[in-house]
Parts: sequence; C-alpha cells; structure tokens
Amino acid sequence: MKTVATHNNRFHPDDVFAVATLQIVYGKEEIRVVRTRDEEQIARADIVVDVGMVYDAEANRFDHHQPDAPVRDNGIPYAAFGLVWHAYGEVITSAYVCEKIEERLVLPIDAGDNGVSLYTVKDGLVPPAELFAVITSYVPFGEVTEKEYDIAFNEAVDFARQYLLRTIKFYEHQHEEVVKAKALYEAAEDKRVLVSDESISAQLFSEYGDVQVVVSPKQSGDELVWRATT
Repeated sequence: MKTVATHNNRFHPDDVFAVATLQIVYGKEEIRVVRTRDEEQIARADIVVDVGMVYDAEANRFDHHQPDAPVRDNGIPYAAFGLVWHAYGEVITSAYVCEKIEERLVLPIDAGDNGVSLYTVKDGLVPPAELFAVITSYVPFGEVTEKEYDIAFNEAVDFARQYLLRTIKFYEHQHEEVVKAKALYEAAEDKRVLVSDESISAQLFSEYGDVQVVVSPKQSGDELVWRATT
C-alpha cells in the first residue's frame, strides 16, 4: 500500500485530481491518503502531492509552491495535477490520450490553481461553467472539523476519478476512430469520395482537404441505412 500525503483543510481541483490519478495507477484500495502539513508525516509518505515545497518526480514529490516550481513552455505553471499527470499519465494510457487529457483537463486546472486566466468574458455575456466550481461544491462551509474536510475530500476524489476514467475512455475511442479514418483515407484510390463498411464520422476527415464526401452505414432503429456526408 502506498501512503500519499497532501495538505489538509480546504482542497482544490489540482490536489483532488492528482490523488485521483494515483488511485487509477495503483488502485483505490492500495492508496492511503494522509492530509497533513506535519513535516515528519510528509517525509515518511511514499508520494507527496501539493505540499512539502519539493518537486522531484523520481522521489515522488509533487509540489508547486516553491520558488523554482516548473512552468510549461506556453507560460502556464504546473500545479499538483499537472506534475502527477506528467509523471504517470502514460502509465495509464497512450501518448495520444495523455496529450488530449493534458490539453482539455490538466491545463485548465493547473492554470486556475495558479491564478492564470484563460479567457475574457465580454460585457453582458455569461462565463462558462468550470470544473473548478464543481470541485469547490464539495468543499464544506461554516465551522468544519478536520474529519469533515477529509470526508468531503474523499468524495471529491471519487468524482474526479470517475470523471477522469470516463474522459480517458472517450479519448481512447476517439484515437481508435482517428486511426480507422487514416487507414480508410490511405487505402482509397479516389480520395474525393470515401466509402466505409463501418459507421464513421465525416468530421474525422476534416484535416484531409481532398475529401469531399464520406459514405458509411448507420443504424436507424431496426434498419441499417447509408448516409453520404459532405
């Protein structure tokens, strides 16, 4: 069993998703989470997340609050989720899926945790709903005990783990479709009209400028119908 130390009291998406990632890697039952700022407990932990003032992936230390914390080439600093995902993402899934998760999930969480704004809301328009707000909804309010914080944190991690697993499956399926589309394109003699024996989305061929029409079957109720999509 691995002991994972992270900070106590109020939590954020980066530590929640970092722990969720580790539960996927090692198994939920093989992870014991200790929420503390006690230096001795932190030193004894197998993995340390979002606390401890040290980033050393080989030693399984994943904090980003120290002055020399790493920053991406695009200017977005790493937070705990990003550091853990960078170390463990390809243990879970393929490089393609890792990149998609980084782009669609990790970057927004790390940016938000580091106070980096990713968009500007124009006057009179409504800002988008954010995953940050979803995780914040798990944080208890009012006079709260340490135990109540820990219970809420574990509930948030359960949600994050399921969400992350679903997102991974989504992009794994997408990758399979991308590979299938590429094979169909490369095998076609006339690339203007592609015909597939399996259902396939025409959107997958948007990067191929010479494709004009995609023809494929689709189940419609009890019938198998064919569609041609420009």
